[in-house]
Amino acid sequence: EGGCTAGSADGPAGGCRAHRHSLHDVPSGEDQTANFYGVSHFPCCITNFPQGWPKFVASAVLTHGNAFAVASFLPLNATLPDAVGGGATLLIETSYPFAGEAVLTVSVPQGHSTTA
Repeated sequence: EGGCTAGSADGPAGGCRAHRHSLHDVPSGEDQTANFYGVSHFPCCITNFPQGWPKFVASAVLTHGNAFAVASFLPLNATLPDAVGGGATLLIETSYPFAGEAVLTVSVPQGHSTTA
């Protein structure tokens, strides 16, 4: 009592019945004709994902006038615009966020200056 037992070849035992439920998981019309991986009514998620990495790197160092600011610590070697220290170079050596330190080296051509 209170449970189901395995059925015989003639049918289920103990009055148990198997229920088959349909989840109506049928792709929409757009999903059936999609030519990319993912959910077709949100194609931007799949196709734009790789764009995040170059945008992340491009916004890691910000400049204004003759100054620059490091917005994100990531390993990089960048040449800054001529307006910033006459084309100063910035080297960031780090394993952040897996290590708690970053070494920033700024090289400014002779006769120029910049503000970090």
